Amino acid sequence: MDGSVARNASISSPWGLAYDPSSSRLYFTEATGNRVRYVNMYLGTIHNLVGTGATTLSPTGIPASEANITAPRGIDIDPANNLVYVVESGHFLIRCINLTSGIMTSFAGKLSKVFLHF
Repeated sequence: MDGSVARNASISSPWGLAYDPSSSRLYFTEATGNRVRYVNMYLGTIHNLVGTGATTLSPTGIPASEANITAPRGIDIDPANNLVYVVESGHFLIRCINLTSGIMTSFAGKLSKVFLHF
């Protein structure tokens, strides 16, 4: 639940991790939980940034709070521009969440699988 005590939170398969010292937020992905969350290090609370837990594809340009994200893995932040980038491995996309507007967009990738044959 948003705003609950981080130490008491259930976390499902944490994968990527990124810290933003300007906001004291520790962002992380939940690969099997299909969410991106953050801990407010100053308050010790946990919050959901994107993902409902569902795996259906969300379109680009919608509020992150309403979007799905499938099997998020890598994560990085651009604190100067207030952006968070997330690898959505389930749909072969790199997503960008604008922390100012709250909107999630597709930054790179397309919906196709690449198969390597050896």
